[in-house]
Amino acid sequence: MIARFYAILPPGKNHKTMCRRTIVGLLRVGVLAALGPAVALAAPDGCVPAPRPTVVAPKPSKDNLLHIRADRAKVVERNIAVFTGHVLLRYRGQSITADKIRYNRTTGQIAARGHVVLYGARGVRLHTDRLDLNQTTEVGRSGAVRFDLGPGSGQGRASGISIRNKNEMDLKNARYTTCPPGHRGWYLAAGHLDLDRASGVGTARDAHVDFQNVPLFFWPYLSFPLSSQRKSGFLAPRYGVRGNAGFAFALPYYWNIAPQIDDTLTPRFYSRRGLQWQNETRYLGQTYNGSFTWQYLPYDPVYGATRYSLSLFHHQFLGPYWTASVDYQKVSDLSYLGDFSDTLAVSSQTDLPQDVRFVYSGPLWHVVALASRFQNLDPTVPPWQLPYSRMPEIRFSADPSAQSERLHYAFHGQIDNFQGNPVVNGRRIDLYPRISFPVFSQDGFIKPELGLRQTDYALDTVGTTGATYLTRTLPIVSLDSGLYFDRALDHGRYRQTLEPRLYYLYIPYVNQNNFPNFDTIVPDFNFSNLFLHNQFFGADRIGNANQATAAVTTRLLGPDGDEKLRASIGRIFYFTPEQVTAPAGPFIQTSAGFVYQNTPMPVYANASDWVAEAVAHPVPSWYLRSGIQWSASQNTTKLSDLDFQYHPAPDKILNIGRDYIAGVQDEIIISAQWPVYRHWTAVAQSEYSLLNKTNLESYAGIQYNTCCWGARVYFHRQLSPSLAQVDSVMFQFQLTGLANLGTPPINPLAQGAFIFGNP
Repeated sequence: MIARFYAILPPGKNHKTMCRRTIVGLLRVGVLAALGPAVALAAPDGCVPAPRPTVVAPKPSKDNLLHIRADRAKVVERNIAVFTGHVLLRYRGQSITADKIRYNRTTGQIAARGHVVLYGARGVRLHTDRLDLNQTTEVGRSGAVRFDLGPGSGQGRASGISIRNKNEMDLKNARYTTCPPGHRGWYLAAGHLDLDRASGVGTARDAHVDFQNVPLFFWPYLSFPLSSQRKSGFLAPRYGVRGNAGFAFALPYYWNIAPQIDDTLTPRFYSRRGLQWQNETRYLGQTYNGSFTWQYLPYDPVYGATRYSLSLFHHQFLGPYWTASVDYQKVSDLSYLGDFSDTLAVSSQTDLPQDVRFVYSGPLWHVVALASRFQNLDPTVPPWQLPYSRMPEIRFSADPSAQSERLHYAFHGQIDNFQGNPVVNGRRIDLYPRISFPVFSQDGFIKPELGLRQTDYALDTVGTTGATYLTRTLPIVSLDSGLYFDRALDHGRYRQTLEPRLYYLYIPYVNQNNFPNFDTIVPDFNFSNLFLHNQFFGADRIGNANQATAAVTTRLLGPDGDEKLRASIGRIFYFTPEQVTAPAGPFIQTSAGFVYQNTPMPVYANASDWVAEAVAHPVPSWYLRSGIQWSASQNTTKLSDLDFQYHPAPDKILNIGRDYIAGVQDEIIISAQWPVYRHWTAVAQSEYSLLNKTNLESYAGIQYNTCCWGARVYFHRQLSPSLAQVDSVMFQFQLTGLANLGTPPINPLAQGAFIFGNP
């Protein structure tokens, strides 16, 4: 049993008198609680992320009084008291434990000695044998110290600390790291290390970074974040080798201009191409957001000219129902993306958008007004077959929620001014009002609908005077119906549904061979497109129809109502043959000049090809999606896609897919990320064309990653627009909490979203 003294020392009272009264009046017997410094536990080998040892800090005082508790207390001079034996001092959100504390009430000076631990704001802890601190000014200094800046921040040691206030301190001969105590990872050694917890910034002078006790680099001045907050400064350099550009070195500078705007300027040197400047500006406001990116190469000795790229995106909220956006992309030449992009998705782009749009989304009407054009990057496309510019285009539609046994009205309209073609341009107005009377119940539905499609053209043809006017009026009649059946399986744990659907469509025939093709294409023939009002996307062709679609869907629902399996199959039955031909492009050039080109649609005797799709998630971690178009008359598959995913753990994934179009495309895509041994992970992806027997894009890499540091090496190969294989090697080195070197390629873990999103 040990006697313990507890003192409350308010300002403005006689310190000696108060101490005597406290010692006499508050003497009590208690059990001594351990208040010594916490022992740091070494992290296991390999730095498996583990929480730091839990340290229960003494509760700070909630008032402006200074609270002291100790085994013994002694007044040595007027206004000076000495406390010994497991001393605890608390004031203004901070606590100090020590073997001995000397307190001067007049100056507010605190002198702590022996096993001193300072518990500061937001989890900061300082362990030392000597601490001098002023209670009033919060200025102080210490001897050799171990420090911990709290959860999510770093820790280390120093030969001494100068404390400026409760948030700022200057450490001498310091070693700083975000690795757990006892782990051999990296550390930052500095002659002077300034830590500002308020701004979340650390500044090192005469600094060098050591990794596994091997110096990586020396820097006379270095700043780094103490938390996830953004800050200005140089980012870590990036290294790589690219086949058509040579060795690459980049040193980005990040400028945190304001909380809502930042900028990253990156000079990048290519050994074969020269010095390229890259810049990205991002901004975010309450009613807007956007980015502006540019790249500039003053002179490319390989290409023999100045080269650049621009990309601007801006989104603006204009009011309760109005928004606006700008999307502008441009490159200096047709080969730019192939020479400097890192992925096939970017380098294979053939049309860069340049548009401005306004959108109104009200309670009833949805309106889009835009001005749009493209920069074409495919040199094989002649000018008369390039996409049209829309100057402007206005789309408006109204389709409120349908109610059972009530007349339902809907409307779609579009006004376009197509420009930019050297042969023919023009205006088009397309209006499509329709009315229906749906009936819904829990057993099924029926929906008769009647519409009228009115399209008018005013065409301007090169070499002629005046406009050419064309018009087309077509009624559209449809009847959609479906039933719903279900049954229990496995004693009620599962339910299976059967959902047959019958859809009838009638559109009379109108010869449209002399109509232009501004924007119409033939969509893929898949299950969802069995129920379209028009077999074409776009208003320049409306297919005749006297047909019925028969389809059926079945689902397997799990105990929680989740969909384990969905499978659908259907085909179209024709009562009269299709006569409207498909547009293959705006024009073809013949000896007689330019003429519209129309290619025959697939000829079906009495019925279309079969189309089917299936989505399965039978057990956790296994996913499957497949679709197929099969010709019964030719006994052949015309189109198919298959996507498989195995995702048993957050860091394990395998994706396998195949996309097939007869005579056009046959590609296999495989990607995987898988731990191979302890902290080693293999990453790979390959996109291969079976039709052309060539690699489209592949990369393979290995990475080592712990909670303290990581390193990755990747080999990348992609097919350039010139059909040459371009190789590159990328290296990334990461010191957790300090810097990243290099940029990793696509993460396979992120690729599952587009394969198995919402159906």
